[in-house]
Amino acid sequence: MSLSIKSSGVERRRECRVTVHLPISVLGTDRNGEQFEVLAHTANLSHRGIAITSRFPLDVGTEVDLRILGESAAGNRDGATATPGRIVDIHWDKDIREFIIRIQYRAQGFAFLDSVKAKDESKLLEVPPSAVVK
Repeated sequence: MSLSIKSSGVERRRECRVTVHLPISVLGTDRNGEQFEVLAHTANLSHRGIAITSRFPLDVGTEVDLRILGESAAGNRDGATATPGRIVDIHWDKDIREFIIRIQYRAQGFAFLDSVKAKDESKLLEVPPSAVVK
């Protein structure tokens, strides 16, 4: 996982955005009533919302559930970190050839950054067997 804080000139947003690249699952129901799950990656996040990159466009106004994907010690994917959100903007980024989708959290006071930090710190304690020098 990579974390960085970008600042170029005067920041006009209400909150700081953190650049973080994590796999994420976006679950929802489309305008035809069909349920969907899109696997994407986070681009940046704040305490109010998140931007993700995806090869698939999603409709503005769609209510979604977000789950950060990780791997358990057994190698199974889990979705322990989850929060509801609403898609507020989408645009095509020609440089990365994917859609940038901005999602506002619906849960007030959701501590997304804290859960990412906890996941990151927990990985510091895991030492893969291949990293151990005998």
